[in-house]
Amino acid sequence: MNLQIKLLALFFLGTLLVAITSCNKEKESWEWCNECQSDFISGSYEGIASHTRYVDSSNFIETKNKDAYVNIMDNGSTMTVQSGVINLFALTVSGQFQQTYYIEMGNNSMRFSATIWRKDNEVKLVGSAQKFNSNVELTEILEFEVFKTE
Repeated sequence: MNLQIKLLALFFLGTLLVAITSCNKEKESWEWCNECQSDFISGSYEGIASHTRYVDSSNFIETKNKDAYVNIMDNGSTMTVQSGVINLFALTVSGQFQQTYYIEMGNNSMRFSATIWRKDNEVKLVGSAQKFNSNVELTEILEFEVFKTE
């Protein structure tokens, strides 16, 4: 009986050891980049975007999975953001960056809006660049997910 208890305990410990060592560490997930400094997010980004151009109030042309870029330049008191898809869409806006988890800047004719995500030293932006007509109606939108390359 003593041998059975020892074998059972050994089996239990072996099973426990296998279970513990086979557990995968959970991968780090993306988090909002709270209190990000402008120098941390400045640089070039590349990724994928979908572009929609509105022909009129009920018709539009949509292009998906295009190579997109975002360039962020810190000019001291202001930040300039360029975004687009080559030969399809381009937008440049400047404004104040509030050192938070998002970028929001533009005017009545164009707007750039993105959430800043961070995983260790990696940075990604998820958002949109929009153009409006003189009646402040949306004419084009670029929805993107881009990753910092430099």
